[in-house]
Amino acid sequence: MFSKRIRPFFQGGIINILMIFGVIGIGAIMYGLKYDMAILVLGVIILIITGSSLSGFYGILIDYEEKKYKQYLSFLGIKIGTWHSLPQLEKIILTPKKHFIRDSSIKSDMYHEIFLIKLIPADHGEAIVASMGLYGDLLIEADTLSNNLEVPIAENRR
Repeated sequence: MFSKRIRPFFQGGIINILMIFGVIGIGAIMYGLKYDMAILVLGVIILIITGSSLSGFYGILIDYEEKKYKQYLSFLGIKIGTWHSLPQLEKIILTPKKHFIRDSSIKSDMYHEIFLIKLIPADHGEAIVASMGLYGDLLIEADTLSNNLEVPIAENRR
């Protein structure tokens, strides 16, 4: 079984907003413990919503034996998604992708290159993204997928 967290559900500035809500929740809990039960309950609710939002991520499960995969969204360990049969695969490729980052301190966008492991179906249907990350890290994952799915890794044309 191959299991991989691909990327967080929330990214960028939304994380900062969620962190502010978390601080508000903690402050409400501290205030509520001393003065008001309603504010304590509100603080706990805010903290639960913030924590579950920050725990969210997209991922994939690939069952080698059953030849099926599941792309899922996970919150608090609960994986939401449906199983699909794995199509006949032609190859595995690592493709570069520019990942943009907004740097507000210098008021410009910067980017760095990340890579995706894509499983390419033989019928030229939609590729299945199996992982995302830095090139060196993904080589090992691509090799594992190649061996277990018995599909070649295509030459990387950087």
